[in-house]
Amino acid sequence: DDAETPEKAKDIGNAAYKAGDYKRAIMFYSRAIELAPDDEDQKKIFYSNRSAAHAALKQFEDSLKDATVCTELDPFWAKGWYRRGLAQVGLERYRDAEESYRRGVDYAPRDDDLQRALQEVKMML
Repeated sequence: DDAETPEKAKDIGNAAYKAGDYKRAIMFYSRAIELAPDDEDQKKIFYSNRSAAHAALKQFEDSLKDATVCTELDPFWAKGWYRRGLAQVGLERYRDAEESYRRGVDYAPRDDDLQRALQEVKMML
């Protein structure tokens, strides 16, 4: 499990995530973040993945923090807004989630997941 590059750490994290070992995934996504200090395009993916792993463990505050970093690293990346909305739904912050999904849809109007999530959260309001 030597993760000496950010890509290797991400790959190990992805394998752990797929196996349902979310704590291990978080550990390796964190390692990937450490190993890629200046690469914002890579880091947003690592934060997004770690956000998903936190959400899978119902650690929605941590999920929201990582998703927020995604949106700060790249405000135009729709997936960051999607992750943020998912965390906000987990925290029962439905109006905030609606706003996050809406921002994501602004940047990716053809994204079916975002469109569906936005419609679902509107029904929760």
